[in-house]
Amino acid sequence: MPETLNNTFKPLGPAPIQEPFRASLSLANPWGSGISTGAINTLCMVQDDKTKDGILYAGAAGGGVWGRAYMGATDSWGEWKWLSSASGYEGAQSISKIKASTGNKWLVAAQGATSSWNSLQGHIDKPLQVAERLADGSIKWIANGENIQDKIKGQAITALETADNLVIVGTNKGLYISSIDATGKLTTVVAAAYLNSTPSNYITSIAKGESGRLYAAVLDKGIYTTTVAELKINPEKEWTF
Repeated sequence: MPETLNNTFKPLGPAPIQEPFRASLSLANPWGSGISTGAINTLCMVQDDKTKDGILYAGAAGGGVWGRAYMGATDSWGEWKWLSSASGYEGAQSISKIKASTGNKWLVAAQGATSSWNSLQGHIDKPLQVAERLADGSIKWIANGENIQDKIKGQAITALETADNLVIVGTNKGLYISSIDATGKLTTVVAAAYLNSTPSNYITSIAKGESGRLYAAVLDKGIYTTTVAELKINPEKEWTF
């Protein structure tokens, strides 16, 4: 019989999140400085292959984007930092998904997670925002362009994936495609053919395979697929069942 393992999980926080008014972290700045529930909804770990140094990003349902540095040589952690309190962050603090781009240059934050109080999501007029990951571990939020996210305006993001410069987005109404340009700005969000909001298509998950193929799970319909190469040619193409 193998020897029993004594490994245990360690609490990493962040808890509690500071915010004096119930659920008001679901709103944009200048709110945000007292106690909130701080439910963590999504995680993204970005790590150097050689040194193993990295940053763990956490998205809270009512508390925004957080980051904590990890030192691979000593297996130790820095302090949590509230990243969506920084100048340049736009919109709600109700983070549903976080993804790093291929190569880890960009971080994509998606909004629309419901809080534990009255199911608040905040104002999700532009539910996506990109940040540049800087060498010192900090991030720089990239301003959203006008009308770029009209297709997903007000929609909670339920699934998110990146592939090269593409951003594949799922909501409770459909599947959408954008991309990140050389300056970090999102290009105009377009709807995938036959999987958009008419009729409604609830996207529960998006996955990327090593072969360059993408998969999207649609509630009550099944799994649809296409390739990164095909989306680069025509982001509005039909996905196959």
